[in-house]
Amino acid sequence: MISIRSIKGSEIKYFLDDIGSLRIQVFSEWPYLYDGDLDYEKKYLETYIRSSNSFAYLLYDDDTLIGATTAIYFLDESNEFKKPFIENGFDLNSIVYFGESLLLKPYRGRGYGKEFMNKRIEFAKSIPGVDKVTFCSVIREEGDGRKPVGFQNLETFWKSFDFKPYPNLIAYYSWKDIGDTQESSKPLQFWIKSIK
Repeated sequence: MISIRSIKGSEIKYFLDDIGSLRIQVFSEWPYLYDGDLDYEKKYLETYIRSSNSFAYLLYDDDTLIGATTAIYFLDESNEFKKPFIENGFDLNSIVYFGESLLLKPYRGRGYGKEFMNKRIEFAKSIPGVDKVTFCSVIREEGDGRKPVGFQNLETFWKSFDFKPYPNLIAYYSWKDIGDTQESSKPLQFWIKSIK
């Protein structure tokens, strides 16, 4: 049976193992190719636990977490993500950052992605002064041989919600790719949508 849990701030700490494990599983796929571990995940998710303006929307099938999406007031995000916005003169008080949107393969194509996006937008609108939402997507080189045949990116989906890419807003974040021996820095492209 499918059930939903909508949680905020420090409540997220009770679901760290579930969210971290789901992140590792879904982000192992292209284009992230993330070779993760649970300790790293817990450290990453501490940002959301410390923020009083963070949100997680969790989708369970019985006791198994099969989908999750998060959002956080941008001022509470890590410096790697904030840096390009500060350098380009954005008011961080007016932005909510959309973190992961995760769904196991058997549950895709059922409308949960749209539900996740709408729930995050709803959360952003609940914070006074916020008029923009943003997220980022990893940039991989054209012709990367690891890209699966027939892979379809999500740009059409993002554009259907009126998100637009901002080429001058690039963050750099490090993680270890599957098959690599150490972390490497990856460029991440930001997309922005007005919610006013």
